[in-house]
Amino acid sequence: MRIMLDNNIWSYLGDERSGKRFKAIAHSLGHRVVTAPSILLEVLQHPLADKRVAIVEAITTATDERLRSEADREGAEVVAEVRRLHPEWNALDARHGARGDVAHLLDEEVLAGCGGAPRPLPQNGTGTAHRARCAVSRGQPEGTA
Repeated sequence: MRIMLDNNIWSYLGDERSGKRFKAIAHSLGHRVVTAPSILLEVLQHPLADKRVAIVEAITTATDERLRSEADREGAEVVAEVRRLHPEWNALDARHGARGDVAHLLDEEVLAGCGGAPRPLPQNGTGTAHRARCAVSRGQPEGTA
């Protein structure tokens, strides 16, 4: 059986510095401790640094498995649906090594609207991949899109 605890319980375990002891008890009973990412995100907002550190230590010490986030699950669902509805796009994955990103979907047709041929995508990390790629295609320096 998998056990998922509420933040109140994690707070108690942190206060008592009992993460290892809780994990040992759970394992002795044949259970696994799982934690959702939202639990840790909520704990990280705790105003008292020493208490926050103790709770995070309890979580990281006792957790056997971190669950996928809701965004990750929903993203996987969207990708699966796109693959189901557009099997021809799977060829793009194969052609580009199934990188897991969508940058390779900016093909020649999309870039034609930018006035240029495909070029390597700048690694600017700003979330403006299309604008940056169009700027590079037009011969502008990166970041001036």
